Amino acid sequence: MYSAACYTDKLEIIVQDNGMGFPADEINYVFQKFYRLKQNHETGTGLGLSIVKGFTEAMGGVVSLENEPTGGAKFVMHIPVQTSIIKV
Repeated sequence: MYSAACYTDKLEIIVQDNGMGFPADEINYVFQKFYRLKQNHETGTGLGLSIVKGFTEAMGGVVSLENEPTGGAKFVMHIPVQTSIIKV
């Protein structure tokens, strides 16, 4: 599931799933380059989430991750924006 909302000064993008979530002791490391979960047997380079973080921070934003109490993970990105009002 994903959603996006634009507020006065920020864009909020939320991406979440209903999977197993992330091990609590590894959440602080998942945005590091080449980091792969200890129990992950999937292929990959460990760059995906570091790219998300770099992209978000390059625009002056922040990204966070938390496990949902009902299961799954939730990523939240806040990116600063400037809005204007268009009068029609």
